[in-house]
Amino acid sequence: MKFCYFLIPFLNVEENITLLPQLNGVSKFEYTKKANELLNYLGIEDKNKYMIGSLSGGQSQRVAIARSLANNPQIILADEPTAALDKERAISVMELLRKIAKEQKVAMIVVTHDDRLLPFFDSVLNIEDGHLTKKIIKA
Repeated sequence: MKFCYFLIPFLNVEENITLLPQLNGVSKFEYTKKANELLNYLGIEDKNKYMIGSLSGGQSQRVAIARSLANNPQIILADEPTAALDKERAISVMELLRKIAKEQKVAMIVVTHDDRLLPFFDSVLNIEDGHLTKKIIKA
């Protein structure tokens, strides 16, 4: 199964990540620097010139995450952001998302089935069969 994560197939990895910052008037120096930082943190810095179709599902997912963070969002909405990633990379991605959320003072809402990610959240809502069954708020 090939994942696309709504990446633009005729653009390479770096072009996918930098498209919105370019359209928003961010300088080439700034958007290139940000893309390189994100790719490095996500462990795919060597893939910046690769075409999307040549990436694995996990690599594509990390490109999509980098793209979503490259434009300095005010809120991060993530649906299963670590689904195609191994444990080590999943923890790395969540550390990055949490770090950015804290540093940039943005809200982060994550939908996940992965209980390993619970320590990254300030509040947890558990929904079963469409009903709220548990609410945990950490201090």
